[in-house]
Parts: sequence; structure tokens; C-alpha cells
Amino acid sequence: AITFSTIILSNKHGPPVAFLGLIGGFATPILIGSNNPSTLMLFAYLLILNLSLMHMVRRNGWWLFSLFGMLFAFLWVSFWLLFSYNSDENFVLILFLLALSGSTYFFSKEQFIKDYRQGNFFSGASVLNYFGFGGAVILFASVICKSSFSLFEMLMFFLLSVASVVLAFINHRVYRFVPWFALFVSLFML
Repeated sequence: AITFSTIILSNKHGPPVAFLGLIGGFATPILIGSNNPSTLMLFAYLLILNLSLMHMVRRNGWWLFSLFGMLFAFLWVSFWLLFSYNSDENFVLILFLLALSGSTYFFSKEQFIKDYRQGNFFSGASVLNYFGFGGAVILFASVICKSSFSLFEMLMFFLLSVASVVLAFINHRVYRFVPWFALFVSLFML
């Protein structure tokens, strides 16, 4: 509640307050702690936090600010894979990565395409899109490797790869590198 209040207050007081809310929001699971951590609860909380952050970022135009949220979300997935991994939780991790990547596309699509048309290839929205998709693909591949290449995870990665081709088909100029990146990660896993 405090973190979400901080995000609301940031609309009035600017990025420094939003940054404090962001740090507090991503630190909350560590500060609360649990003897029996729930993957579903943690990543549902992180997804809601990121969705709120993306809404605030789109509303205020603070695109580079959202990179911190994406970075912290990816760090949580990495931490979970390294220290709390259980193969029964793959579905939650995969769903979180897909939702995070998809919501990044949804919230930043208009600004991303607008910047691209103006020749601004390294705007905040552009970097956010590439970082969001790239990080999700790399962490997705990490989940697959950690699960010993089980069928379900491979099918999910296939769907993500198909989605990257569809994005490139819909708007080739903007997303032409996305399928190549997914292919590179796939070859690296072999």
C-alpha cells in the first residue's frame, strides 16, 4: 500500500518520489521475508508493481525510469532461479516473463513507434522494448535450461519465438531484429 501510494504521489512530486517507491516496492519481499516463499504470490506482486509503474511511466513520459523496474524484475527472476528454484514453479516464472514482456509492449507501443518514425532509435521507450524482450528471452532460456529442456518449457519458448516473428511481420521496420535475437538465444541453448 505504501509503494502504491508513493507511485500516486510521484505524479505530483516527480521522479525522485517515484524512485523511492520503486526501491521500496522491489525491496518489500526481502523485508517481509517468509519461511515458505510463494512463487505465485511473489511474481503476482511484482507483476502488479510493474504494471502500475508502466502506467505511471506512460502517463508522465519517464521511459528511462521504467528500465529500473524492468531490471529489478529481472533480478528477482534471476535470484529465484539461483536460490529458490523448483521445477514445479516454471509455469509461474514463464507466465510472469510473458506478461512482463507483453505489458511492456502494450504500454510503450505508441511511443516506441513514434520515436522510431522520428529516427530516435535509442529513446527510452525503444530501449525499454528491446531490453524487456531481450531480458525476457534470456531468462526464459535460463528457465528452460534449468528445467533440463522439458517439453512444456520448450513449447512456451517456441510460442515466444513465433510471437517475435509475428511482431516483425506486423511492423518489420521496428521489430526486424527481434526474431534474430530469439534465434541467437535458441542456438546458444543448443
